[in-house]
Amino acid sequence: MAYIDDNGKPQGVAVEMADVLIRVLDWFGSEDLDVESIVRQKHEYNKTRPYRHGNKEL
Repeated sequence: MAYIDDNGKPQGVAVEMADVLIRVLDWFGSEDLDVESIVRQKHEYNKTRPYRHGNKEL
């Protein structure tokens, strides 16, 4: 959950994760990559994989 500090700056883990997302999307743009297509392809591939493949624990 995000909150606003006394200086008006958003704070919290969600805000930091949003910052990561912004940087990743900026990178895709700088490489002139179609992030939507790549994510769609990866998602479709992942749907073919068994749940918790490799016996990974949650």
